[in-house]
Amino acid sequence: PSRMSDDAQARQDEIEALQAIFDQDFKLKDKEVFEVSVEVDEDRVLSLHAALPESYPSEAPPIFEFEAQWLTASDQEILTGGLNSLWVEGKGEVIIFNWIDWLRTEASALISPPDPKPVELEEPPLDTCQLEEEQVAFYDSDEDAGFLEQAQALAQIQAQELGGAGAGLMSVETLSKWSNPKIQKT
Repeated sequence: PSRMSDDAQARQDEIEALQAIFDQDFKLKDKEVFEVSVEVDEDRVLSLHAALPESYPSEAPPIFEFEAQWLTASDQEILTGGLNSLWVEGKGEVIIFNWIDWLRTEASALISPPDPKPVELEEPPLDTCQLEEEQVAFYDSDEDAGFLEQAQALAQIQAQELGGAGAGLMSVETLSKWSNPKIQKT
């Protein structure tokens, strides 16, 4: 019973410390269930959801999962492995602050880089406008009517693979190389 009361006190102290340190980034969902928003790099934030079992921290690790639209299955495996390694090294001690610190300082270098942001020009150069008009004229013919359907299907597949983010970022030129047999693939 002494270990259980020590664990209970350690969990309570840890939650209070996390609330004080992370303030608005910390959300207590239930007595020992919470979410912390963690900035992995300047463009990406993930949520660490955690629950503290009764035998934490003396025996059992926190139960956790990540939430972020941009997070791939491979990235999740890498981050999970990192947190599990930290638990093994510090078993018996409260670990959430160390996990968050590790996610903030190390995760960015270990996971997939963020998608590049599309560059938006205020006014496209004249030759770009002419090129787009030529491409539109090229695809207006009846023979190429199926291209638009193929492009839309590819954009939907891309959106699904990216979890909805980045839909439609593929250029007409790229789509045409994938979909139109008249254009040689490079």
